[in-house]
Amino acid sequence: MQLNIQTLINEPEVEFDETVEVDLKDANLGSEQTTYPARVYGKITRLGNNYIVRGAVDTTVKLICGRCLDEVDYNIHANLFNEFSSDLTYCEDEVILVKGTIIDLSDSILEAILLELPFGFVCNEDCLGICKVCGTNRNIDQCDCNQSVIDLRLEQFKDIFSEV
Repeated sequence: MQLNIQTLINEPEVEFDETVEVDLKDANLGSEQTTYPARVYGKITRLGNNYIVRGAVDTTVKLICGRCLDEVDYNIHANLFNEFSSDLTYCEDEVILVKGTIIDLSDSILEAILLELPFGFVCNEDCLGICKVCGTNRNIDQCDCNQSVIDLRLEQFKDIFSEV
């Protein structure tokens, strides 16, 4: 998504509201779908040679549950805040240099979405996951497998602890 800063010549602040496609193929979400529509909205404010972008990103991505491996829609609301400058002498760590009259928000949008993704996503707290013996999704079907499978390396301790 690109914003033209020439629109700020006559006005100190301009609002924006667009729907863009966000490519998350490098995020390894596990889903086959890699591009998602995202609504990006907010305002850009001019302060001399600096431009402040404040806004938000709303999108829905498909994530894979870490327990049952089902694909689930996950809603994301991420805040955007970036400072841009067209002044080459204005150097601060968080300020992004603008070359020309276009501010490209693509990297900022992607970063905001990635920071909102959960680590170890679970479809719901009561998810039973898959059976470790037969692979059945236990949220859908119950299986008759013996769930007390013991690691072969620890099997020798089974008799010791059952006596105590």
